[in-house]
Amino acid sequence: MPDFVANLPLAFLLIFGGVFILCGLMLVVMGWSTLRLRLGQSNWMRVPAEILAVSVEPRTLDETLMYLPKVTYRFSAGGSLMTASRMHLVERMYATERGARLKLEQYPPGTTVMVRFPVDRPQEVVLEPGGSIAGLTFLLLGLAMVAAPLLIGALSGFSVAPLGLAIVLLFGALWVGSIRWRRRERRARREGMLPPMGGGSETDVERLLARGEKMLAIRLYRELHGTGLKEAREAVEALASRRMDGGR
Repeated sequence: MPDFVANLPLAFLLIFGGVFILCGLMLVVMGWSTLRLRLGQSNWMRVPAEILAVSVEPRTLDETLMYLPKVTYRFSAGGSLMTASRMHLVERMYATERGARLKLEQYPPGTTVMVRFPVDRPQEVVLEPGGSIAGLTFLLLGLAMVAAPLLIGALSGFSVAPLGLAIVLLFGALWVGSIRWRRRERRARREGMLPPMGGGSETDVERLLARGEKMLAIRLYRELHGTGLKEAREAVEALASRRMDGGR
């Protein structure tokens, strides 16, 4: 029992350090993805879009009320009309509702603006270019959160080499996984599992769910509605739940 009590601080530090590193890894992935997209924006397609509606959505961030300006617009991709509401690579929220509404004054409904997206991924469309500062901030902060516990552990006499190797392997696995996912998506498009870009419908989302292709269904939902990953996943999961309830 005394040994157990004596090791409690060490166990707490290990758990806290592990959570800190995991959060840092998530920030690194977010930062790298944002920077990669930002660097490729010079080659993105630019097309006109019609502003359909604007609104301000309250969001709670760490128990602090923030305000997200939202612009819904319609544009043409792959010969079909698509609707989206993504303004930036990384959402920008405001501390006051007035600040968010001042931002929306730049986009009166009914006006035409230029939006941009990768040639083969119109679901990544953005209204405003940029993202370098946010991406770099996430990347540097994430690296610092990963390095700090390792440095503290090394200075305290612990062997951090195995953990460092595990982190490198994890990044390698994520990198390989992303490459495999892009190849799978292209293959699904060639084989007709995914409809042509801009030519899908809700029926295709349900068809993918029926075939057990949940990830592809989420991807198609994002493509159809221009939503973020979280919103698309929740919508597809709700659709899957309704299908299960209807099948009983």
